[in-house]
Amino acid sequence: MTNARLPVHLAVLAGTSVTLYAVALALVATIQSNGDVAVIDARAPVEAATRSVSLDHDALASRLDETEQAYGAAAAAYDRARPRLDGVESTLDRLSGTVAAVSGTARSLPDRVALPSVTQTVVTRVSSPAHVTTGASGH
Repeated sequence: MTNARLPVHLAVLAGTSVTLYAVALALVATIQSNGDVAVIDARAPVEAATRSVSLDHDALASRLDETEQAYGAAAAAYDRARPRLDGVESTLDRLSGTVAAVSGTARSLPDRVALPSVTQTVVTRVSSPAHVTTGASGH
């Protein structure tokens, strides 16, 4: 039975209040959940773009690392070749001096040189006919 100190209508009122409060909380939770779904759906393109940018960034960083390594290798190869290039450069400087000297000498030569005429003498020899006999066929 019911407690004599507490009237029944207060127990019903408390039960109803608790039930209405629970329904209100359930409605708020449902509304909040639907709002969260809408926000997640609205942010999906941004998240996909962010993921794509992140992947592109990683690929670019990888390509930059490869380029840095290639540049380092090229710089090292140049450093190794530099002494030979210095030798080639000094040889080219000497060659340039030689070419300049030859060019100067060539410029000092006359444009034309008169060469003596060449006479041509043709000598013909006349040989006498030879008579030869062989011992073939009994002659």
